[in-house]
Amino acid sequence: SMYNYLFPNYFRSSTAISMINFINPIGTIILVTPIASYLGRKIGKKEAAIIGMTIGSALNLVLFFMKTDSVVVFIALSSLAFMSLNIFNVLVWATITDVIDDLEVKNHNRDDGTVYAVNSFARKIGQALAGGLAGWALTFVGYESGAAQQTPEVLTGIYNISTLAPALGFFACAMILLFVYPLSKQRTLDNQQTLSERRNG
Repeated sequence: SMYNYLFPNYFRSSTAISMINFINPIGTIILVTPIASYLGRKIGKKEAAIIGMTIGSALNLVLFFMKTDSVVVFIALSSLAFMSLNIFNVLVWATITDVIDDLEVKNHNRDDGTVYAVNSFARKIGQALAGGLAGWALTFVGYESGAAQQTPEVLTGIYNISTLAPALGFFACAMILLFVYPLSKQRTLDNQQTLSERRNG
């Protein structure tokens, strides 16, 4: 959401927003999908997602401290950060079945519909909050809608939020996965074994 204001105002490049809106959602997901699938099988989905979110956080933090004026440097590093985020985005769909398996182990009842519904509802809330927070952030830094030129302080504020917010958000996600989300590779394997024994026994 913030990139829609960052590129036209801070970098003075309206074409760059079109470029990054293509590279990040489409280009990076194509590149990352086989890597994420491999890492998920090799080290575990939770573990791979933590690595991806941590790298993404670190890259955004580098951008925050760099305060680069180069749109090329920014696109390059932010796209690498987005690739790291997409490790999580690819694997999160596979973790849904892990959650369903874990609930079945605990409750002896498989409830796919409820889990998918809760996941879908949570994602929609997240997307709505993201849009609202972007508007609040712009107001906070003093963004003037329709102004021919924003002040240097506003431009710096837009840049800071565009880099620091994802750095903190990705790090928070990594910590939640590490300390709260319980389904490590070993636990998912144990759950699969338990369910296999139940169904075959």
